[in-house]
Amino acid sequence: MTITGEASHWEVKGDSGNVKVHSFCPVCGTPVYLRFVAMPDLIAVHAGSLDEPDRFAPHTLTYNVRGFVWDTIDPSLKTFDKMPAG
Repeated sequence: MTITGEASHWEVKGDSGNVKVHSFCPVCGTPVYLRFVAMPDLIAVHAGSLDEPDRFAPHTLTYNVRGFVWDTIDPSLKTFDKMPAG
């Protein structure tokens, strides 16, 4: 994966107390990716920011408890109310 261009960032502490760094387009504000200070080798990419988002399919849903009733979720997905341990 290659990320090109400059991103703007903002930080927040997660439920675990670890810092998450949200990165977004400085021109339009679109969220692009998320990094975790405690896990520098891990990057979470927003599917909508991909050139070919249909190449990937979700397999897990975290923070299911925060969902909205109008948002239909595929019942075959493994769900977690919060971030799973480990």
